Formats: sequence, C-alpha cells, structure tokens
Amino acid sequence: LKKLITRLDCEDIVDLLPLPGLVRFAENMEFDNSPVSAYLQEELSRFDMSRYQTVVLGCTHFIYFRPVFRTLLGPEIDIIDGNRGTVNKLAATLAEIKAPPSGGSGSIAWFESGVAVTNRETLLKFESLLKRCGDIE
Repeated sequence: LKKLITRLDCEDIVDLLPLPGLVRFAENMEFDNSPVSAYLQEELSRFDMSRYQTVVLGCTHFIYFRPVFRTLLGPEIDIIDGNRGTVNKLAATLAEIKAPPSGGSGSIAWFESGVAVTNRETLLKFESLLKRCGDIE
C-alpha cells in the first residue's frame, strides 16, 4: 500500500490507520457486535471524517466489517477494498506461470497462518466466512 501511495504521489492526501483490534475480532468471529463498533468509533475519532470522501479497507479480512464501517461512516463516504485487486493479481500470476484454467482436481486445501486445516470445526468456520462474504454488499 505504501508503495502504491508513493507511486501515485498522494502522501499528502492519504492517512493510514492500522487497526490491529480488527484482527483480533476477526479471529474470534466477531463482526457486528457493540465492541467492534466501539473500537472503530474510538479509532476513527482521531479524524474529522467530514474531510474524507473515501475509506479504503486495506486488509482482505476487513471486508467482513464493511457493514459496521458503513454504519459509522454514513452514505456520504465511499468504502472500497482491495479484494478484487487481490483476485486479479492471483489470476495474473496464474496466467504468468501458465497454470491451466481448468482440468485441476477441483479440490481446495485450506490454510490458516500457513498451517493446513483439516479439522471439521475450523473448516465450518471458513465455510461461514465464505457465506458471509456473499452476503456483504
């Protein structure tokens, strides 16, 4: 992100806000509760949000918090995320290494922090996260 900001020469109009608390909420599958909202309100209170037109959700898992951001920011501030760009980059990388577009095994291997996941409870958690993505505007 910092390279992109530098490349676009927009350091003077971009404010970065790390949100490590959202990582903890995501790990605990807490997305819509009052503590999440309170945490974000506290973090965003440092800024005069009337000066902003757009908020970029910089981490791929922040999409799960989009409804809370929308409630806090209101309809006048656009919310964008990098998930489409991540998918496009993956597609370009696969094309670059000439990965076949189909004909694979059709299986999915799940990993969490680099460790293969096989336990049913965690796999069900991942399934609910995928469903949740489909439900987010």
